[in-house]
This record gives sequence, C-alpha cells and structure tokens, in this order.
Amino acid sequence: MLSKTPAQIIRLAKKYKVEFTTTEDGSQLAINTKRAAIAFVDMLNDDFLKSEFSGGLYKINGKSSIS
Repeated sequence: MLSKTPAQIIRLAKKYKVEFTTTEDGSQLAINTKRAAIAFVDMLNDDFLKSEFSGGLYKINGKSSIS
C-alpha cells in the first residue's frame, strides 16, 4: 500500500514532467498508457532526482546508498 494519495502522487509527478490522472471518483491513479505505467514504476523505484546543487531534475538509471 502506498503512503501517498493519488493527488499527492500527481503533484509530485508534475515536478518531473510526468502527467497522471485519477479515476472519476479521484480515489485511484488512472494508468492507461504504457508511458504512464513506465513513469509510475520509475517513481516507485525512486528513479527521479532533484539536484541539490543545480536544482535540475533528472531521471537516473542507477544509484548507490550513502547512508
């Protein structure tokens, strides 16, 4: 179960130029295209990054934990 509501996920996705919609009642994300499905999986995998130095937004393919 996700800890974010569909509305919160949509707001976060917009930062990365990913567009999601919700079902008619607003209770679920509507993932109707292959592109939306891939973007959602990328978000689940934390494959988006905002640089603390440049402020740029990036999609990353690999990461290493530093904690």
